[in-house]
Formats: sequence, structure tokens, C-alpha cells
Amino acid sequence: HLHRCAGYVPPDAVDSMAGVRLVRGGRLGMIGNFPPLVRRAREAGMDVCVVERKSHMLREEVGLCISRDPQVLAGCEEIIVTGATLINDSLDAMLPSCRDARRVVLLGPTAG
Repeated sequence: HLHRCAGYVPPDAVDSMAGVRLVRGGRLGMIGNFPPLVRRAREAGMDVCVVERKSHMLREEVGLCISRDPQVLAGCEEIIVTGATLINDSLDAMLPSCRDARRVVLLGPTAG
């Protein structure tokens, strides 16, 4: 409704990652773990840093850090944020941790 009132037509999505580029040697951040996207980014040669609330998903290995600490996002060029942050009311608290990013993208079925 707001888009229509403002005359704004959002661009079509080019892929499931909202145009986030997977660049070898890059550093991708995520707020919320998207395992298929983590896998794609790792296969492309990127380091991935994830902030995750679910304790069974927490782990650290070379090129991958899944942590509760939002400071792991420092230095990430692009950050993908799950739309669930809107539902669990954590988006505002997470955004300051995204200050180093060139782009922050809100994704997922709950983003709509």
C-alpha cells in the first residue's frame, strides 16, 4: 500500500540473495542462519559470519563463525538479515552491528 501511494515500484529480484554478490575472499554476514546460503557462500570461497539465537547451531571453524555475538559482523561487506528479526523484535538491536556493511538485505518469507 505504501509503495503504491508513493509511486514506488520495487525492482524484481534477480536471485534468492537479493543481488548479494558471492566474491572469493569476501566476508558475508548473516543475522539468522540460512544454511543453504551459507553453503553457497562457502563454496564461492567466502568467509561467513552468522549471528544466531539457536544454541544448537553455534560453531566456529576456518571461514565460518556462527555466534550469538553480533560483533562477529564487524568487517562484513554485505549482510543478509532474516525477516524473522521483524517478528522477534530484534532488528533495531542488530542494525548497529551492521555499520561496516556496504549493503544490508532483509530476506526470507517473513520479510514480506
